[in-house]
Amino acid sequence: MAVKDKKYIKFVSELKIQILQSRYHAAKLVNNEILLLYFTTGKSITDKLLKENWGNAVIEKLSEDLQKALPGLRGFSSKNLRNMRQFYEAYSAVEIWQSATAKLEKPASKAIWQSATAKSEIASSQAIKLKKQFIKKIFISLSFTHHILLLNKCRDIKERMYYMELSVANQWSVSMLQHQLDNNLYKRKGKLINNFKKTIPAKLYSHALESFKDEYLLDFININEDDSERELETQVINNIKKFVLSLGTGFSYIGNQYRLVAGGEEFFSDLLFFNRLLQCLVVIELKSGKFNPE
Repeated sequence: MAVKDKKYIKFVSELKIQILQSRYHAAKLVNNEILLLYFTTGKSITDKLLKENWGNAVIEKLSEDLQKALPGLRGFSSKNLRNMRQFYEAYSAVEIWQSATAKLEKPASKAIWQSATAKSEIASSQAIKLKKQFIKKIFISLSFTHHILLLNKCRDIKERMYYMELSVANQWSVSMLQHQLDNNLYKRKGKLINNFKKTIPAKLYSHALESFKDEYLLDFININEDDSERELETQVINNIKKFVLSLGTGFSYIGNQYRLVAGGEEFFSDLLFFNRLLQCLVVIELKSGKFNPE
């Protein structure tokens, strides 16, 4: 696609200056600056496409010309430019980097985050109110890849915020976040059948609910339906790191076939863990058939 009009050439030049200014502002592009740069780039592209009535195909050309203008530039593929538009449109109504974005605009214009985009799907359908503390501690701590994954997987802002908080608290990688999304953690939380209200101190009740799920995704374990429970246990032990990550926050592995004495009787637990948040031992019994709670 050949786009050679003066407005387009000027636009490429403006984006080049914007990128260089951001790099200069932060000698090393820390995450906050990367998110800011990608947001403002997404805004610039969205505004320009609407104003000049350029088709979406121009993004391919734009990516190519930015690469020519800044050889070795990374992160500005046509796919990522579209992601930047998505990022901007999702959070255009949220006031996050007001002071920083103001530096990238003309003095007479309004702060980027103050102008809500009526056409933005999320901005128009939900009242987005991210508290400053959440933005400061959580939102800008996540990588752009985390944000795009959440935007593609979660339409509901509350669900996204839930995963954002857990990602930061547990330092989830993108692949771990993907795993939790596949496991549908948000919709499974608090649904485990339990007797926590009777057996756990009230102050730990909410932590207990958050610590356990009613179903776990163990796609890393390769067993057949007719395999024995001992084979299942062996597979879990061989993949103990992934299993602990699947359990969630606070679990530390102690051992398997661990000897326990209760009421004068001897028991051997399949798997024994310690949960740091609950300050208690957690026994996991692996059953391929009916569970007998003796």
